[in-house]
Amino acid sequence: MQVDAIYDNGRLQLPSHIQLKHTRLTLRVEVPDDELAGAETEVVEEGQRTSFRHAIDDILGPLKEQLKNTPPLTDEVLDQLRYDALKEKYLDRP
Repeated sequence: MQVDAIYDNGRLQLPSHIQLKHTRLTLRVEVPDDELAGAETEVVEEGQRTSFRHAIDDILGPLKEQLKNTPPLTDEVLDQLRYDALKEKYLDRP
């Protein structure tokens, strides 16, 4: 759902008819570039995205062509990869 909200001195104010289930949650907020203050604010521009893509391509190197020529992963393989990652993260074992 997208709604218009008002930012007021550090507080985000949603319309009064919006009722949320939880008292704390993460929201995605789009801030216009011309509203950002200070030189420390980094705005990712299209050129930066492109250079980031090139950096990933450089890291992949010869594996990139190999990855292009492989068939898509099956649902079973994706499920196993998710299971393994969760097991390693939460049970601290491979």
